[in-house]
Amino acid sequence: MTADTFIFYLRQALDEGWGYIWGTSGQVWTAASQAAADREATRKYGARWIGKRVADCSGLLAWAARAGGASLPHGSNSIWRNCLRASGEINRDTVLAPGTAVFKRSAIGGYDHIGLWDGEKVIEAKGTRYGVVASSLSGFTHWGALKIIDGTEKEPLNGPCRVTGGALNLRAAPAASADRLALLADGTEVTVTEDLGTWCRVEVRLTGCLSKRFLQACE
Repeated sequence: MTADTFIFYLRQALDEGWGYIWGTSGQVWTAASQAAADREATRKYGARWIGKRVADCSGLLAWAARAGGASLPHGSNSIWRNCLRASGEINRDTVLAPGTAVFKRSAIGGYDHIGLWDGEKVIEAKGTRYGVVASSLSGFTHWGALKIIDGTEKEPLNGPCRVTGGALNLRAAPAASADRLALLADGTEVTVTEDLGTWCRVEVRLTGCLSKRFLQACE
């Protein structure tokens, strides 16, 4: 997956106001789940997230990876140990590419928090009081280049384009697992409105036939 696709899903969680519950990765938090909670922070603050999707810090990134057709383990230490192709400390001269994971190293060793740099802010599931937020880089101590991110540069597309190579599924989001909206025939003309890396957001005019019995004139 590309950095743009990964960031797309994390921004979706941010825009939807996801909450934070330790141990979760994108499920909807229910009143029954809250009533059964045994962690002090969840009992104290978790009720505000009832009816919302929730994730903890690594669970948020694991969910975004799944949504984009990739895979990350649940656990910031596991991601640090097994899922990076490069890593280092963050200092005042560090320049991060969008899609870079950022970590907080604990005082006793290990990495107890993770977020993702989107080019301007860190998108993170910050804690039960805060939910998913956009934060500054302050406090993050290490960075990691994720193996699942395709760093290959591709020529950006914009404006009129044509489907090539056979029929193509038009998806609701930039992932092969997203809902299929239509099947576009080879040669179909589309307009690219946003280049997302390995995916493009497009507008398309379709010409075809519908059964008249299912049509009704507009008022």
